[in-house]
Amino acid sequence: MEVAIHQVMRLTQFLKEEMIILDLASEKKEDVIEELVSLFPIDERAREILIDTLLNREKLGSTGVGRGIAIPHCRSLVVDRLMVAIGRSRRGLEFGSLDGKPVRIVFLLCAPPQPKPIEYLLTLGRVAELSKEILKNPRLFETDDRAEFMKILIRCEEHIDKGAK
Repeated sequence: MEVAIHQVMRLTQFLKEEMIILDLASEKKEDVIEELVSLFPIDERAREILIDTLLNREKLGSTGVGRGIAIPHCRSLVVDRLMVAIGRSRRGLEFGSLDGKPVRIVFLLCAPPQPKPIEYLLTLGRVAELSKEILKNPRLFETDDRAEFMKILIRCEEHIDKGAK
């Protein structure tokens, strides 16, 4: 049953082009989180709460998972659905990653605590899977076009799904 749910769920179904920054202006983890949260269509107070929640999550342990990928994430009552933003840094960011290497792609996920906690967990798992595929696709690090970036992500997910069959 889980495999069927997993195969239908795609990260790109929650992502819109306007939620992608291909050249992050920020260089510090805290600023990157703030920059990405600013993309969400929520009010200023909700943004502040999300930023605080995400930074508190980082204090528990870095979400820099290694190999150039970070996945800051949280659940909060200030969002009513799963929201995803992606930021890319060509120069790399210090994120306190597990492998000590700079982060080049940041997947930021925020979800409400209810009613679909499974969606949140599956999305986190999907990002982990996708990060392996992303590293094989240098075009994601080269394109300056968000539409092309999305198309590449979609192809990466399709490749994952074909491998799961």
